[in-house]
Amino acid sequence: EAGWSPGSISSRLEIQSGLQYVSEKSIRKFIKKRPGLERHLFWNRNDHKGGRKRENKIYLTDPDRKFIEQRPIWAEFEYGHWEVDFIVSKYNSWVILVCVEKYSKLLKLALLPNRQNDLVTETLVSMFNICVPKSITTDNDVAFGKWKELEVRLHTDVYFCHPYHSWEKGLVENCNRWIREFIPKKTDLKSISSLFLLDIENYFNHKPREVLSGKTSYEVWTEKEHGTLIE
Repeated sequence: EAGWSPGSISSRLEIQSGLQYVSEKSIRKFIKKRPGLERHLFWNRNDHKGGRKRENKIYLTDPDRKFIEQRPIWAEFEYGHWEVDFIVSKYNSWVILVCVEKYSKLLKLALLPNRQNDLVTETLVSMFNICVPKSITTDNDVAFGKWKELEVRLHTDVYFCHPYHSWEKGLVENCNRWIREFIPKKTDLKSISSLFLLDIENYFNHKPREVLSGKTSYEVWTEKEHGTLIE
């Protein structure tokens, strides 16, 4: 009912209770033999294909941009590197700013009335007041037009994907798909409360991750950021 995958349940049981014999395969067999349980599987509820994306978007053309191939290779393996993207509304200018840390998978969300440069910059500076990002990777949305100011204020480097190459920041793209489970595409983002957005953020940050060997994003982030082990 919590939306955990069989893999997450299995890996969490192992580190929390030492129950190594409860494998993902065993849990899936249990589900398969009991009709109705499969409705709780997250991806069974979110397997629809998106429509063709519109390609009339205005992109940033700053020649000084640093593209993703210039990002250090260790950004794939060490803590402190973030990906950033937007979830947009078809009804108005409201957007959700999505930030995810690549190592811990920690998710941070902010609801904004628009993508105006100054607002996006100030929001990112505020969101990173509890940690110092080693790098930020985003797309060429004109909302990031003040990326040089962002680099100075956050003491970081900003890198850009190539236009129409969304897979180059695949983690945040996947996070957007997960978030769409709670905020379907036809939702008017203006109607979302800040408390509901915080609930979504907390759900993913306190959900065991198989890729983190059963730990939650918050546990890994706290260990890396503060040197503190929590459960």
